[in-house]
Amino acid sequence: KVKLVVSDAAGNQSIVQLNVKLNPAKFRPGADALPLYDAFFSYKSPNSFHAQGIDIDIPEGALYDDLYFTYGASEPLPGSYSPLHQISNEKVPVHLYYRLAIEPAHLPDRLKGKATIAQYEGNNTYTCLGGTWEGNSLVARTRNFGAFCILVDTIKPVISPMNFSS
Repeated sequence: KVKLVVSDAAGNQSIVQLNVKLNPAKFRPGADALPLYDAFFSYKSPNSFHAQGIDIDIPEGALYDDLYFTYGASEPLPGSYSPLHQISNEKVPVHLYYRLAIEPAHLPDRLKGKATIAQYEGNNTYTCLGGTWEGNSLVARTRNFGAFCILVDTIKPVISPMNFSS
């Protein structure tokens, strides 16, 4: 059912109601039509998505509603060791932790122990999730959608006194 309400500045209003039905046999998207989503995820069941360099496993009950899942990958950000993986939309809430596995690109063996999956927040800001190696993939658990990549932490921590004086 479609309800179309049109009004003007003086408050005059016209309303039209009609039923619309799609006949799939007659629906033919144009050659330039883009897919609107990459997968359909039901909140009632476990869901998985696999693409080049990434695996996502979402348990049953982790989503609040059905999701038309979208995914995209872009070139690695400076200092990262994987493409930037855009997983759905960061505004979509996730109730339970899900498994995120990312394969690195050109990560030297000497840095494997310092690698972490990080969520890109914009403006060169990241939130690190940590991770453990399972085969060739770094795996972490998160309750967020958004943009993720692999970074390495090579900066030693600094210990400085807070309440001591000479």
